[in-house]
Amino acid sequence: MSSLYKENSGWRLQFDLGEKRYKIRLGKLPQKNAETIQSRVNELVNAKDGNYSYSQESARWLSGIGDDLHEKLASVGLIAPRQSRNLAAFLEAYKSERTDWKPSTLGAFNTAAKHLLEFFGEIRLRDVTPEKADAYRSHLIQEGYATAFVSKLITQARNYFNVAKRRKLVDENSFMEVKAGSQVNKNRDYIVSDDEAEALINACSNAEQRLIIALGFYAGLRIPSELGGLRLSEIIWDTNPDNGISRDRFIIHAPKTEKKGKPTRCCPIFPKLKPYFLDVIETMPEGQDLIFSGYAKRKSMGSFFDRLAKKAGITLWTKPAQNLRLTASNRVVREFG
Repeated sequence: MSSLYKENSGWRLQFDLGEKRYKIRLGKLPQKNAETIQSRVNELVNAKDGNYSYSQESARWLSGIGDDLHEKLASVGLIAPRQSRNLAAFLEAYKSERTDWKPSTLGAFNTAAKHLLEFFGEIRLRDVTPEKADAYRSHLIQEGYATAFVSKLITQARNYFNVAKRRKLVDENSFMEVKAGSQVNKNRDYIVSDDEAEALINACSNAEQRLIIALGFYAGLRIPSELGGLRLSEIIWDTNPDNGISRDRFIIHAPKTEKKGKPTRCCPIFPKLKPYFLDVIETMPEGQDLIFSGYAKRKSMGSFFDRLAKKAGITLWTKPAQNLRLTASNRVVREFG
């Protein structure tokens, strides 16, 4: 059993574990709180001596105590130290838990973690103060990063520290009041002209490549994430033979909006897009359903666009895939409202 003493500096707890006697200084706190700690420590000591697990109630109590007390209990061998108190260890542990993340989300996490660790280094989570969080944002701006990119990094840091706070690893989210700002960088928006899109299409070496450019330019697909899910069986050919009115359409599987309850959307096969679809369908092996069978796990197509632009003899605009989609979106709004 333990003993509880009151001193000028606060409460002190003394107990025997094995053949050794330990003392833990609890500091100044109400007697009721000190007695609660004593009761829990008694159970932890008995569990340690008897080589059995302590109760779930004590486990919940341990998960809710602060780092100082947890560290004191761990230092005398009553419990294991918290593994995620260090920023690097926390980020790595959290990443290993998120087996549900898609490659793009994992990539964004790795980028955010890289910048956090480059600035903060080996630091405990609780030592990331609001002042240091402000300094981190200032550092990113001084490094010349775009406002939208800085905003994204701050938002991600805020999300990770929300997780740390929920798990009682920190008392507050130091990034909660740090200004994030807009994540939209209008300076990188570019409307692709018909001539530029045609030049890329003409530089393609096969029907599959031509369809990729056409899907971005005419249908606004997210490239490459929405290519891998396109299926021949999900194309609906619906043209009225009497009047020629077409309602041809196809299903798009959208990984980006899947978690928001929108796993798919239906897109018209616009007249200028249809020939590119037909060309690819003619070359597909019998029995194959996936239109782009080799693009299911493709993460980036930057080199693909670079090669086409060089071959076409044009200057490639920034964010080629995203701006093809932006151009398609503007066209659809302009023509159909």
